[in-house]
Amino acid sequence: MLWLIIATVGAAAFFWEGIRDLLTVWQLPEYSHGPLIPILSGLLFLRQLKTMPPQPGPSKKLWLGVVVLLLAVTMGALGKLIDIDDIVAYGLIVWVGAVLLICFGWDQGKEFWPPVLHLVFMLPLPGALYYGLSTYLQGVSSELGVYFVQMMQIPVYLEGNIIDLGVYKLHVAEACSGLRYLFPILSFSYIFAVLYQGPMWHKALLLLDQGDNDAVLALYDEQVRSEKTDDYRDFSNASSLLMRLELEGVSVGDRWEELAALAETRTDDGCLIFADLHY
Repeated sequence: MLWLIIATVGAAAFFWEGIRDLLTVWQLPEYSHGPLIPILSGLLFLRQLKTMPPQPGPSKKLWLGVVVLLLAVTMGALGKLIDIDDIVAYGLIVWVGAVLLICFGWDQGKEFWPPVLHLVFMLPLPGALYYGLSTYLQGVSSELGVYFVQMMQIPVYLEGNIIDLGVYKLHVAEACSGLRYLFPILSFSYIFAVLYQGPMWHKALLLLDQGDNDAVLALYDEQVRSEKTDDYRDFSNASSLLMRLELEGVSVGDRWEELAALAETRTDDGCLIFADLHY
């Protein structure tokens, strides 16, 4: 425990520029949810720790945690060198993951990825990405405003983010981009997906709604179809998720082939209309 306290104090000093940057950014309306993220991540960790079985013997593969720790230190040093505090903050999150891998070993430590990944939501977006996204959403708000005004048969003209009503001109402010609401909603959606106890493909739908297609495909491979069972419920879950991915224009590779081969053996069952429709 003593070495962990010393390591935490040392990390706070080493990554101070990133921590200071976060404290400054969290004062902005768009990132005012930031102080809650470490607290919620800590609660997620403690909740998961209660369900983790005791580890027999000493931790294994600690060297992988050391490698991740070196990566965190490298990121922090690089951020300091080029004077980009955001990179130092990214390194701090990698450091948290490294400490867990060192404390619990690779086999158990890697299971704590959900609370570590949740820390990403406390970080600010890179400036170019933020302003590009904000400008786009601000334009969407302007167009929606004009659309609803036109529905009431009122003459209106849109120039940039200025809604011209002739006598009055309305400026669509940057706050109308909705980012100050979007960021915390994404964070809480992630927590809901982690805590949700329903079928795994329901969690995948939450991630799909956020546009995280790679995470959805990984969840399909590692959870939904980790075991290639022929139970009609597993088949229905898998086929429903793949269809939703296809409708979103996401390439699912050859994942349909495994289901097609299974469906060929079940098409004549005729015992349950729900299952038959999926086959």
